[in-house]
Amino acid sequence: MKLTKESLKDKVYNLIKERIFKKEYHLNETLVIARLTEELQVSNSPIREALSHLSSEGLVNFEGSSKYKVVNLSEEKLIEINEAVLILLNGGFETCLEENKTELLVQLLDSAYQEHKKIYDNDEEFDYKYIETSLNFDRQIVVASGNTCLINLFEYMFPMLVLASVYNKKTYKEKHMEEHSMILQSVKDKDPDRTRELLKLHFYKDLTSMNFDI
Repeated sequence: MKLTKESLKDKVYNLIKERIFKKEYHLNETLVIARLTEELQVSNSPIREALSHLSSEGLVNFEGSSKYKVVNLSEEKLIEINEAVLILLNGGFETCLEENKTELLVQLLDSAYQEHKKIYDNDEEFDYKYIETSLNFDRQIVVASGNTCLINLFEYMFPMLVLASVYNKKTYKEKHMEEHSMILQSVKDKDPDRTRELLKLHFYKDLTSMNFDI
């Protein structure tokens, strides 16, 4: 595969990230810069830049000697990811309550829910693109808050959240759809305690939630 010169580092970045999300690169797999250079027929500079970017997002770790390794998803790591995201969503939700933005929140959640429902009803594959659409529902809670720090932190966490969700058991396709419906209804009903309870449930994951078979 030969990449064109235009936006090389972005193309390499997107290609490697897609391969990670599609499980073409497995968890804990070593990525050697020299091999990628040969395969993609580009210099090592855009590959190093792309891997450095992926490292900043937590998707790969630098191993030294021109090698990176795809992260592993231990139970501790899964808990950390979900706890961090839950803190951001709770912060966004509380901001919406305090600043009377619940009507905006309903509008944004409803729109994102309809997009999620559309791909669910079409029985689209439970892959990373499906998951990104599903997670866009959760994103709206921080978007509605208007707090740029919360929004930026959520975007920083998003790639790791996608990766963790890619390895969810297939039953979570139905589970996420059902939970989104309940979260949306609780916000419409102006029942904040129920919303908080549902968000906590929605982001409770451990190794029993995962399927690491390729």
